[in-house]
Amino acid sequence: MPKRPNKRHGRYLKPGNFALILIGVSLIAVLIKKVGSGEIISNFEIIEKRYIFLIFFMYLGVFLVGNLRLKLFVDKISKIGYLKLLPVYFVGIFVNNLTPGPSAGGEPVKAYFLAKIIKQDISKCFASTIMETAAHGVTLIGFTLFSIAYVLMYLKVKVVSIFFEISITLLLVGVLFLIYLLKIKRRGTLKSRANSFLQKVYNFRFFSFLRKRFSKFEDFRETIVEKINLFVNTAKLLLKDKRNILKVLFVSIIFLILDYLKIWVIFIGLGQDVTFLDILVIVTIAKVISYFIFLPGGVGVVEISSVAMFSAVGVPPGIATTAVLIDRVMFYTFSYLVGYGSLGYLKFKYRQ
Repeated sequence: MPKRPNKRHGRYLKPGNFALILIGVSLIAVLIKKVGSGEIISNFEIIEKRYIFLIFFMYLGVFLVGNLRLKLFVDKISKIGYLKLLPVYFVGIFVNNLTPGPSAGGEPVKAYFLAKIIKQDISKCFASTIMETAAHGVTLIGFTLFSIAYVLMYLKVKVVSIFFEISITLLLVGVLFLIYLLKIKRRGTLKSRANSFLQKVYNFRFFSFLRKRFSKFEDFRETIVEKINLFVNTAKLLLKDKRNILKVLFVSIIFLILDYLKIWVIFIGLGQDVTFLDILVIVTIAKVISYFIFLPGGVGVVEISSVAMFSAVGVPPGIATTAVLIDRVMFYTFSYLVGYGSLGYLKFKYRQ
């Protein structure tokens, strides 16, 4: 179940994660040096201020739509004001982009503060945040499958063919793992293994606080099982509302389309003709690649892969780099600055 956030903001950025971010920043520096900072600055000066403002508000719109998606799930547990939920959503984005991998580290933190606001069990809140992330994931998978099919049929870019093969391999590994879980479940060993794992956690020498709170292992196990059951039951309840699920998926599609449109506007501002379909495919694939390369927030990976793919469809490297950097600077502004500010606000408001 979700852990309580640490008291200091800085604890969210562990030394290992900080080192990974530095690696990502170094990759961006190499990209800028290769293209030439002078060319990037010259390209940036081409854009009229109205485009910068438009891009900013479109970026804001993306996050506002994302918050709406979360609200559709949270309202099924307990009604909450849209603006009241917004800092929780930004905190999730902030922590997600400090943790390596497929952007899931912020869900427990969102659940923690959400439980404080709506005064519901944290397991219920965690179920709603996980469902929101899953809805985004399902939508992104749909766009990813379309993008891979489009590239393989029309563009035939070798790097994406390799990525497709990796995806198939990972899918097969996932299927084999699922079969393994089903087999051990049939043998009746899944429950015993889970019990053995909990026993090890309870008796772990550095987890003495658990033994202080729960005098008996049975009490600890029952609490964990109770929380897991509450989480599962809440997830099932949220899935039963088919109409709400359709609403969430529709909002997720709008979320991604806005995400693609803002980059299209950047290219228009730079005077570069790039089709919306090319942007959709390239941005989608860059997002997915960043999930497999464990750098927090995809720092460096998104920039380099995006520039490489835009260059492959005929965009000059200087223009491609400028467009991608403008997009990512906006992303980092909202993710880290607004996210960090939201974290500070929530910690102050709830004195944590």
